[in-house]
Amino acid sequence: MAYSRLFKNLVFFLVVLATFLSLIGGSEARPLPCVECIDHSTAKMFEEFKTMLPKGDPVPPSGPSSRIN
Repeated sequence: MAYSRLFKNLVFFLVVLATFLSLIGGSEARPLPCVECIDHSTAKMFEEFKTMLPKGDPVPPSGPSSRIN
């Protein structure tokens, strides 16, 4: 009966070890599929953001004005 428990623990350990090694082995860094597409979309998003900004005089800072008193 002790051998049965030892065998189960050994099998469990080997399964966990194999799973861990397979996860570690598959984690090599790989290049992104389309770096040019990502750079282009980021630049396009930045250009669209710049068009949403207000044009003209900058917004005055919030808070009490020195001209109130």
